[in-house]
Order: sequence, then structure tokens, then C-alpha cells
Amino acid sequence: MAATSGRFIAAAVLVTVAAAAFASELRSESSLRRELGAQQQAIAALKKRVDAAQVDWPAVAARSSLRSTLTTVPGHTLSS
Repeated sequence: MAATSGRFIAAAVLVTVAAAAFASELRSESSLRRELGAQQQAIAALKKRVDAAQVDWPAVAARSSLRSTLTTVPGHTLSS
């Protein structure tokens, strides 16, 4: 009878540990889903900002009255 009681306790402990692990996994998954949703909202907001800030670079270049000039001297190097 003692062996049966020990097996029952071991089985109960195993079931409890498995249930706790499963519950932890569910909480973790729920947290990840919330985080993913927040990230998707942030990405959508950034896309809207980028789309709103699009610049028509050819038009800017056409309106620009500045000209770029680059002079090179033999024997000298250019660096940034």
C-alpha cells in the first residue's frame, strides 16, 4: 500500500508540474501576442509618417538654383 501511495504522490506531482508549465506557456504566448500587436501598430504608424513625408526629389532638384562644383588637384586625395 505504501508503494501505491508513493506512486500516486509522484503522479500528482508530475501532473501539477505539467499543468504549471502549460499555464506558464499560455501566459507567455499571450504576452508575445500583445507585444506583436503593439509592434505592428508602431510599424503602421511609422509607415504613415514615412508616406506623409515623401519628398519629390526631382522637383526639389529642378527648383534648386545651387550648382555643385568639384575641383581636383593632381596628387591630392579627397576624403570624408
